[in-house]
Amino acid sequence: MTAIRHSLARTLGRWASSLQQRRRRKLAERIMNDLPQELQRDIGWAPAGPRRRRL
Repeated sequence: MTAIRHSLARTLGRWASSLQQRRRRKLAERIMNDLPQELQRDIGWAPAGPRRRRL
């Protein structure tokens, strides 16, 4: 029974970590897209275009 708890805890931990990474990535992308176009080009950020959706 403890093996199941450890497995579940590990799975939930990975899921929470993945969710946190996704939130941080989206926040960073939003911040970068809010920069002026000239600055985006200077740092090599692709100008904001249509949003990509994950399948």
